[in-house]
Amino acid sequence: MSPLVLVVLALFQDSYKVRSDHPRLLIDDAKAVVRRVAGPLAEDYKIVRDRADSVRNPRDLGTNGWATPQALMDCALTACVERAAGRDPRKYVDLVVQHWGDGTILSNRKGSQFGFHALAYDWIYESLSPEQRVKYGDALGSWLTWYTDRPEILLRSGDWFYNQTWGPSHLNIMHSRDALTQKLFIALTILGAGTKHEADAKAFLDSWHRRVASECVPAFDRMGGVWSESFGHGEYGPVTVVAWAFHAWRTGTGIDLFKKLKPWGYPVEEPRWVVYTMMPHNDRTAWIDDGAGSRPGAFCRAAPMLRDGLSQWFSDKGREGWLNSRWERVAAYDPSIKPVPPDGLPLGYLFGGAGHVYARSAWSDPNATWAFFGAGPQFAGHARDDEGHFLISRKGAVVSRAGGQGSNDEDFYSGGSLIYNLVTIFDPQEKFRRDRANENDGGLLRHVYETGPWPQARGHITAFEHGKDYTYAAADLTKGYSAKKAKEVTRQFLYLRGPREFFVLFDRVEATQPE
Repeated sequence: MSPLVLVVLALFQDSYKVRSDHPRLLIDDAKAVVRRVAGPLAEDYKIVRDRADSVRNPRDLGTNGWATPQALMDCALTACVERAAGRDPRKYVDLVVQHWGDGTILSNRKGSQFGFHALAYDWIYESLSPEQRVKYGDALGSWLTWYTDRPEILLRSGDWFYNQTWGPSHLNIMHSRDALTQKLFIALTILGAGTKHEADAKAFLDSWHRRVASECVPAFDRMGGVWSESFGHGEYGPVTVVAWAFHAWRTGTGIDLFKKLKPWGYPVEEPRWVVYTMMPHNDRTAWIDDGAGSRPGAFCRAAPMLRDGLSQWFSDKGREGWLNSRWERVAAYDPSIKPVPPDGLPLGYLFGGAGHVYARSAWSDPNATWAFFGAGPQFAGHARDDEGHFLISRKGAVVSRAGGQGSNDEDFYSGGSLIYNLVTIFDPQEKFRRDRANENDGGLLRHVYETGPWPQARGHITAFEHGKDYTYAAADLTKGYSAKKAKEVTRQFLYLRGPREFFVLFDRVEATQPE
């Protein structure tokens, strides 16, 4: 589809129209992709095509269910590009069709990477026979009522801020509730294919069009650029798949949800969050909240879909070791958008929705000083109770958090306050929830794994200032503690940058029983 047609579709924002041709998912114009892979994306496409050419057995297109079926993606995308270039795609299409067989692998309720199968179906659609389109489309369409029993967005046992609402990065059944990403892919690609699920596909797309713009976009504006459950749970799904879903809606209908968001909304501000949370000495995301200290590869998979300079920089950097796959770039990267490194960003920044403050001494310096301070609402159950927590790094951890493994309720893991750098107020009479293996530690109220409603107040940033020589933040943490033991708890956090650096913390506590 040409850019002009996408613009025309976008004019009808009160309704939507799914483009009639394929591909519809993640690829805006197959002919444009052909031109890109003959130019700036030649290296990326060579890797994708070489991997597709290396497949000898259709069974090699599968995975254990938890990993991305990269060979499937490489074969399907290569078939799409080769067809658009006027070359024969048959050997790649045949591998996919032989892998799918009678379609059972697509519809198996015990486990199917139905989101990725929908992408592959879309990319080889034009090479399938009418009978194959119906057979495999019927198998995919059966997922539109998965978990919800109805082909619409219900946010059943979840909400917009919950990772299982959107689906995990493996796009399988595990940890998939509403599974919005998978279902959107399926509904967009099977619409008009003559399957028995045509009405269900239309119903889901109607629900998406009605609810995402009116409910999800304002919710994501409120949450801001930091995913509610941190980069940890986020990289398992939403750090990647929310942008995939929004971009698929754009390529399938011409409606750009990214432009409906505020500049600080998720995922528009996501690239800024990811780069601020990366520690200078190792380029790993910091161990914040439910994070895992991983590299930013999960975001690099989404970066080509966001179409901004910093995301382009992430996509380019991903080729240097953060990310192994290239099919995301070949499908969605627009080389006309200039990559912009983070060097021009402020050295101090507040993410208002999450209440996360970052400060550093420099960009592009592995020896730079880096710090985090956070106080904000709880948007989802996995969010840890760590309001007022801070971290400092310089050539490695200076002030970190305690480590360890175990259940989420055990001491020194993540169920209480002992692993964080925060104020404890011990009341021997206090009774904590979730204290089976984590007794009274004098810390914050334990909201982890509560079920809402969201967001829930725990603490908030009351002041933020940033200048050349300092970054300052203040937070009111009172609501994070039991009212029976604390009338007021505040913390001020000051970083003084320069030839000599200083961190200053000042806590103010008014206890109900100061004795």
